[in-house]
Amino acid sequence: MKKKIKDLIDHLNHGLVERQAAIKLVLLTVLAGENIVLVGPPGTGKSLIARRMAQALGDTQNGGYFEYLLTKFSTPDEIFGPLSISELKADRFRRNTTGYLPSVELAFLDEVFKASSSILNALLTILNERIYHNGADAQRVSLRALIAASNELPTGQEELAALYDRFLMRCFVDYVGADGLSALMAAPTAAPPSSLPMAITRDDIQRIEQAARSVTLPSMVQQALKQIWQTHREAFKEDRREQLSDRRLMKCLHLLRVSALTNGREEVDLSDVLLLKDCLWNHPDNIAKVRDLVLGALRRHSSAVPVSAASLPVDGAPLDTPAPVSASATQIPAAAASELIKPSHQVGAEARAAATGEQDVEVNGFCGRGTPDDPLLVQSAEDLVHMCLPEVGMQGYHFRQTKDIDCSGITTWLPIEFNGHFDGAKFMIQGPQNGDHPLFSKVTSSSSIENARLRKFLLASQVRDSSIRHCSSDRQLIAALKDSLVFACHSDKSLCNSAANSRIQYCSSVSILIASHATGCDFTSCAAGDSFIGGNAKDCVTQDCSTRLVSGGRHGFFRGELSNCSIQRCFVFRDMAPSSLSSSLSSSLSSSLSLSSSLSSSSSLSLTIKPVLSGFARQVNGGLLKDSVVGVITSEELTGRVFGQAINSAQVQNNYSIDKNRSRDSNKDGPNGQSIAEAMFTQRFFETHVKWDFKNVWQWDKSQNQPVLRHAGVDAHPASVQSSAHDASQNISTEDLLTRQVRANIWL
Repeated sequence: MKKKIKDLIDHLNHGLVERQAAIKLVLLTVLAGENIVLVGPPGTGKSLIARRMAQALGDTQNGGYFEYLLTKFSTPDEIFGPLSISELKADRFRRNTTGYLPSVELAFLDEVFKASSSILNALLTILNERIYHNGADAQRVSLRALIAASNELPTGQEELAALYDRFLMRCFVDYVGADGLSALMAAPTAAPPSSLPMAITRDDIQRIEQAARSVTLPSMVQQALKQIWQTHREAFKEDRREQLSDRRLMKCLHLLRVSALTNGREEVDLSDVLLLKDCLWNHPDNIAKVRDLVLGALRRHSSAVPVSAASLPVDGAPLDTPAPVSASATQIPAAAASELIKPSHQVGAEARAAATGEQDVEVNGFCGRGTPDDPLLVQSAEDLVHMCLPEVGMQGYHFRQTKDIDCSGITTWLPIEFNGHFDGAKFMIQGPQNGDHPLFSKVTSSSSIENARLRKFLLASQVRDSSIRHCSSDRQLIAALKDSLVFACHSDKSLCNSAANSRIQYCSSVSILIASHATGCDFTSCAAGDSFIGGNAKDCVTQDCSTRLVSGGRHGFFRGELSNCSIQRCFVFRDMAPSSLSSSLSSSLSSSLSLSSSLSSSSSLSLTIKPVLSGFARQVNGGLLKDSVVGVITSEELTGRVFGQAINSAQVQNNYSIDKNRSRDSNKDGPNGQSIAEAMFTQRFFETHVKWDFKNVWQWDKSQNQPVLRHAGVDAHPASVQSSAHDASQNISTEDLLTRQVRANIWL
């Protein structure tokens, strides 16, 4: 089916320039049984797209397609059929709908918003309920999709707003750009063949409808959707033109399932969710804002993944079978996929250059121009202090540190409010002696900081809508984190105080990972030295993480309550050498075989050191705990092997604890986890019973006889593959998960 659809898209795009995106959206909408409106000026090919789409549906060739150009003078007879004379003679009001809109599978209405009220009222029920009120009868229509077109959008008319909301997809079709004019003049003039051997049949559509119902929504996708919906409502709370109905949400979910199915998948991924950029705007002025809003949420749930031949899609491969790798296969270039998910706005020096044409921006006191290719060089404490000036630190410049910098002689430090991109290049920055100061006060607006090494400095008080990569501090790294990515970072204390709607991946901390609370966060392959989250956790996803409990501690994996959290493949165990924790953990975290990495094991388990708390959390409200394991807890009694007694509607599946761990709970095989003999606590057990990945995520530490994470901490590189023979690593290039998925999605 995937090959058939791709061939069909190529055929429908024959002779057209810059219309492939519109064709894809229209075809997907039709397959999903929804409606789409094409908005744009006259002469942009909207009618041609609709007629070619009718050609794509083989069963519409014989009277299955209807199109009409509406004006303010159009009557219902022209759209729904003339009145039946024979029925009038019998005192019944009824139309003869044969050959008109109520009798076809696909219809095209040009200038749809010029419809009269009588036409409009009938369209509302046709588009939503697929029912036409023909006189006294409610006639079920066979309409699969309505393609509409308009040169302008409805304004100030409530009845038209109701009609507009019936169109799930919105596609803005503009004139061909400057880059496409040459292609337009060279485009073939011959129309594609009238008959399509690869046309989508009624049987194809029925199979898609039935199979789409079984397509699942992973927890990560659900979290992304929730963030998009909430962020949209907040962003447009003052704009009455932009409203999201509950009906739109349900229709969007169906569309995403159809997208996943036609791409040969059994579950929705992030690239499918990207389609919402064409579903959630009402006015063209907000297209870019909605697009960035959707992308922002998806980036927080994406991750770096290794690039391999197997990850690249091969055109023409059947959906039901793995695609063979072929060097000659035609693929969407990675650059094209990256461009698709690039924010529509530019920031900093790049934006200024684009707006002013000034490519050679110079900043007094710095070497460099502040561009990616020629960053401003930070070579001294004076340069850092100079960054505190708004005209320097808030202009979106690119900075690069060139040497170790000592700020210990500075008595009063003014934190840098930062909007830009800073590369510490793995050089050290020594903070002032008189207290713990943040290097940056606020890091905002799509900024990035990477490779920063700090002593006696916090990295930042607040980080929002930014990315932090490969940074470390002997203090807490970040105080407040929101809407951001933290990747491969380490702190000798807690990584963050609080975190909201963020992704935290391959990170480690000697102490608690999140000192206070976390909401709407995704944790992947993270290791904590003493509990994972110090307070409550809500709407979080935790996968392949681990915690080591310090001797004498009173807490388990989570110290507070869990609400609607998903925890999978996590691991918790008791420190076997408490006296050496601080030194051993700090040093081991810096190595590829670090204990910290091992702590980030992929099982989500919690244990308690004293009977005050249970293994994972005292109280759990909803959510999922699956495939997680409690390691050895010596000499202490747990209130529950996995959870305490307050489990409210939580799904607890396939979790284990070593049987020597003492528990007050006698239900060993119930929600508090199954027990296994210590002799069975082997790599084979983890591979066969809880399906942990010991090739890419975990490895077995023979000295501790337990699983440890391969990658966690400031030097973590998830794309590294350990050499079993020489204990060396081979670096493999990585790409963003979202970029990979976009490249493989036929609708993007």
